[in-house]
Amino acid sequence: MARVEYLNVSGLRSDGRRAGEVRALAASCSVLPHTDGSALLECGGTKVLAIVSGPHEASKRATVKDAEAASINVEYRYVGGSEATAGRLGAHVQAAFCCVRSQL
Repeated sequence: MARVEYLNVSGLRSDGRRAGEVRALAASCSVLPHTDGSALLECGGTKVLAIVSGPHEASKRATVKDAEAASINVEYRYVGGSEATAGRLGAHVQAAFCCVRSQL
């Protein structure tokens, strides 16, 4: 399906960019102290903060079988007023999960 762009009478998109303009992209590494890794990605008004920490000792509930396995805990949060919808959120989370799993 073709993507439709909506321009106002001045030839601008709703965010103020011209039809041929792209959003500014910025990336920074090691942005937070006391983590094993962190990165901040910015594209237009969207910001994504990723943090990696660990490894940690297994919980007391872990079994011998769990000792040879790894677990990854992923948390995501949207700020109030973001344009994410429940349907889009599910698709994005599933895609991120598949990406992480393929790297293990």
